[in-house]
Amino acid sequence: MHKLIGIILLFVNALIGEVLTYSELYNNCTLDQQSALHEANIRLNLDFALFESLEGGMSNAKPYSFVWKDKRYVLRFLSVNASFEKRSSEIMAFRMGESLDLAPKNIFCDSQNRLIISAYVESIPQELPLDAIAAMIRKLHDYEGDYPVRLTFNERLKKHYLKVLDNGTALPTGFREVIEKAIENSKPKNLVPCHGDLNVNNILLSDRVYFIDWANSTPDDPYIDLAYFSSLANLSEHDEYIFLSAYFRRSPTPLEIKTLHENKALFCLMTAIIWFQFSENAEDRKISLDDRVNRLNEEFNSPHLKSVKDYRNDNKIIHIRTSPTNEIRLFALSNYKAYVDFVK
Repeated sequence: MHKLIGIILLFVNALIGEVLTYSELYNNCTLDQQSALHEANIRLNLDFALFESLEGGMSNAKPYSFVWKDKRYVLRFLSVNASFEKRSSEIMAFRMGESLDLAPKNIFCDSQNRLIISAYVESIPQELPLDAIAAMIRKLHDYEGDYPVRLTFNERLKKHYLKVLDNGTALPTGFREVIEKAIENSKPKNLVPCHGDLNVNNILLSDRVYFIDWANSTPDDPYIDLAYFSSLANLSEHDEYIFLSAYFRRSPTPLEIKTLHENKALFCLMTAIIWFQFSENAEDRKISLDDRVNRLNEEFNSPHLKSVKDYRNDNKIIHIRTSPTNEIRLFALSNYKAYVDFVK
C-alpha cells in the first residue's frame, strides 16, 4: 500500500503558498471577485485576517485558508470562466454533500456564487481508506433529493472532441472513428447523483474523509465515479475488489468488475481528448497537418511510448497548462493507447 501513500503525498491539499492581507487579496482580485469578497467581509469582518494560498491541484478555482474566530476556514473563488448557472450548480452540489456529511461545512457564499467559504480540513498523508471512500460514494449515489443537472460524462466526451475538431488539432489516424464509436456506446444507462471528479486531490483525509470540488456534479452513470477514483488512485486489482465489495456491500460480480474496467478505459479516452486540446502551440502548428499526424502515428506505435500505468507508478503529473506540448502530446497518446488496447 506504500504506492497509495505516495499518491496522497503528491496531491496533499494544504500546501501553503503566499500569505496576503485582506487588502492585498482584494487588490489581486478581479472586479467580480472583489464584489464577492466585499460581501464576505461585511458578513464576517475579515479586515485583519491573513490569507494563505493553498497550492496543488489543477483547478482554476483559487483557494485560500484563513483564521476567523480561532478556527481555520477555506475561501475558494470559483472559476472565473464558469457561468452563473455552473457556479450555482456547484454550490448546490456542495451544500447537498454537506447535508449528507460528505463535504466540509459550508459557512458562506456570496449572492453571485463567486466564492465559497467552508471549514478547513487538513489532509493527512495516509493510506486510502477504501471502505470509507466506497461507502461515501454509495451514500451519494443513493441520494434521492434535488441535484444539479450538468453535462454527463458522455456529453463532456463529445464536447471535448468537438473542441479538438474546431481547433484543427492533429489526431492520430483512426482516432475519429474510435471516439465517435465510444461516444455512441457510452451513453449512461442508469442515472444517479455523481460527484464527477473523484480524483485524489478532491478527497481530503483527516480523522475522516471529505469530498471537495463539486463543479462536475450531475446525475450520471454510477461507474463514472467508481472509474475516476479507481483510475486516479491507481488501485491494484486486489484493491479494486476491496473497493467494489465495500461499494456494493457484497462481492462484485464478474460483470461489475468488467464494467468498471470498461469505464476506466473510457476515462483514459476522456483524458486523451482533453490533453490533445493542449498538445500544440503556435510553433507546432507551423508544421503541416499531415506531418503532425505522421508524427503522432510514429509516436503512438513506438515501443518507447510510456504506458498510463508508468505515469501513475512514477507519480508523473503532466499539466495541461504548464507542461511542454511534446510531453502533453505523449501523455495524450499514452491514454489513447490504453483505451485502444482495452477495446481490441
